[in-house]
Amino acid sequence: MSKPLNPDGLAEFWTCEAPTYEHQRHDMKHYPMQEYRLRYIIEMLGDGPCKHLDVGCGPGYTIIPLLKKGWDITGMDISPEMLERAKKNISDAGLDASQPHFLQGDIEKLPFEDHQFDSLACIGVVEYLREDDKALSELWRVLKPGGTLVISIRNKMCLFRLWDAFIPLRKNIRAMLAKFGLYGGKAYLDKKFRDGIWYKKHAPNAFCRTLAAIGFKKVAQAYFHYYILPAPFEYLLGGKGTQMAVKLEKLHRSSMSMFMASGYIVKVVKSMDA
Repeated sequence: MSKPLNPDGLAEFWTCEAPTYEHQRHDMKHYPMQEYRLRYIIEMLGDGPCKHLDVGCGPGYTIIPLLKKGWDITGMDISPEMLERAKKNISDAGLDASQPHFLQGDIEKLPFEDHQFDSLACIGVVEYLREDDKALSELWRVLKPGGTLVISIRNKMCLFRLWDAFIPLRKNIRAMLAKFGLYGGKAYLDKKFRDGIWYKKHAPNAFCRTLAAIGFKKVAQAYFHYYILPAPFEYLLGGKGTQMAVKLEKLHRSSMSMFMASGYIVKVVKSMDA
């Protein structure tokens, strides 16, 4: 069964993971999942301009297109290495890296007053938390009434990820494939990075009910990262498997994607009377 990473190790993990994370994003031999995810996120956030907080901003890829729109942005991450990479990537994009306000912080203890932001993005974060309630309540607290939250989860309902239930065996298979250059590279052979590190998943409908109970209203959704074969065997198809899976991204708005895609993004708004 999947289990979230020990919170005490999150900063160290993402500091170690930062180079691999960026490499896979720019290596087009891999599924360009993050490119599709970014596209859906930016569409959901809208035109703005807004006073915006990116919680778990990572290397800043979600921030760059919003900066180009003139948004007032704060980027927060638990890893100082990720924040440094965000500044570099913004500068490399020809933008002023001093414009966004960056700080290291914890989603469960957001260092902001109530009702500070018009919009929030929280991408690839909640799956690494032991519990959701405290983090989601903090997102609610700092968002203005009528404000927008765009948040992602790992999709528990994806049939092609049922293999995740056998994580110990799966990790051994990944390590074997990596030895032959078929999966993941050296990072998957390094026990320092991988032992005891995993994530949790959510059922999209149940997650949306949790958001609704807090007071959010769902207005849009998108699925991303499709599979042709159960993970990790899809890597045996090489580029052909990637091409086939990418074609399925046209179904990202379809509810039937719940069973085919491993990622889910939802846009919710905070009630005006909050």
